[in-house]
Amino acid sequence: MKKSFGAKTLVFPTPVWVVGTYDRVGKPNVMTAAWGGICCSSPPCVAVSLRKATYTYGNIVERKAFTISVPSEAYAREADYIGMVSGKNVDKFVTAGLTPIRSSLVDAPYIGEFPLVIECRLLHTIEIGLHTQFVGEILDVKAEDSVCDEKGYVDIEKVKPILFDPEINTYHGVGRLLGRAFSIGKDVRDIHAEERTMNKLHFASQVFPNNGMIPSEYTCDGANGNPPLMIRNVPANSRSLALIVDDPDAPRGTWVHWVVWNMGPDTTEIPAKSVPRGALQGTNDFGKQSYGGPCPPSGTHRYFFKLYALDMSPALKTGATKAQLEEAMKGHILEKAELLGLYRRR
Repeated sequence: MKKSFGAKTLVFPTPVWVVGTYDRVGKPNVMTAAWGGICCSSPPCVAVSLRKATYTYGNIVERKAFTISVPSEAYAREADYIGMVSGKNVDKFVTAGLTPIRSSLVDAPYIGEFPLVIECRLLHTIEIGLHTQFVGEILDVKAEDSVCDEKGYVDIEKVKPILFDPEINTYHGVGRLLGRAFSIGKDVRDIHAEERTMNKLHFASQVFPNNGMIPSEYTCDGANGNPPLMIRNVPANSRSLALIVDDPDAPRGTWVHWVVWNMGPDTTEIPAKSVPRGALQGTNDFGKQSYGGPCPPSGTHRYFFKLYALDMSPALKTGATKAQLEEAMKGHILEKAELLGLYRRR
C-alpha cells in the first residue's frame, strides 16, 4: 500500500546543478539549483527554475544567458556552499577556490574545475508561481577528456554527478549500471508475449534485469554467493530442473561458474546464497562444488544462467561436470530459459 505525502516537490532523481552568470558590472556569480532538467530535444534545451529573490535571477534577465556546471562528487562541499550564500554579498569563486571561465559562446561564466558544462542562451521565461522557469537553448556541451570513455562518449560513472534528496536534504552519488536504454525492455515485451501465447518457462532475478549488471555482492568482489532467482511456468510433465551458469567471454574459453541438477519441478525460487533442498551440485571451473561468482580479469563479461526443465532426473553423482550434465540431459529437455547477466570489475 502506498502512503500519501500530499502535494509537494518530492521526486527522484533531482540534479545538483550550478548556474553561472555575470552580474551588471561583470562579476562572475554562481548558484546551486536543483529544480532543473532537459526540456526539449530540438532545439536542445534545458530549464532551470529560480526564485526572483536570487541574485542569479536578475543576472539571467539582464544578460539573457547562463551556464550549467555539473559538479562531481569530489566537489560536493563546494556545490553545497555555493547554494548557501548569495552572490550579492560574497565572491563565491574566491571563497570556494574555484575558477571562473568566460564562455566564448554566451555571456556567462562556467566553473573550470567541474567536469561537465552546458552553455545556454535564454530562450523563454515562464512565470509559474514562487519560481520562474528559464528555458535555455544549449549552444554547446563541454566535458573533460578524463570523463569520456574509449569511444569518446561522456561516461556518467566518470563524471560522478551529485543527486539531491529534496525531502531530507541529502546528497547522493550515482548507483550501478542497470542496462542499456531501449534494450533491456525488449525482453519484458518478448517474455510477456511468450507467456501469453505459449506459457513458456520463465527465469529471472530480483536483483538484476536480463542483460543487466549483476550486483557486486554476488561476485568475487562481494560475498560471492549466488543471486536470488525466480522460476515460473515449469511444464506440468517436468520431473526435475537443472541449472548451468557459464561465461563465454573468459580468456581461455567458456568458464563454468555453477552446475546444479535434481531441483524439484515445483521450485519457484532459488534464494540468494543457497541451493534448493535435494539438489546436487557439480564441479565448476574453480574446482569447487558450489557457485563461483563473476570475476572477469578485464572488461565486461556475459554470464548465462541457463535453466532446463527435464522429463527425468539425471543419475549423476555430486561433483559431475557441466559436460557430463549436458550429456545426461540430451533428449530429455522439455524447455529451456536463459537469463543473461553482465559484470565489470571497477
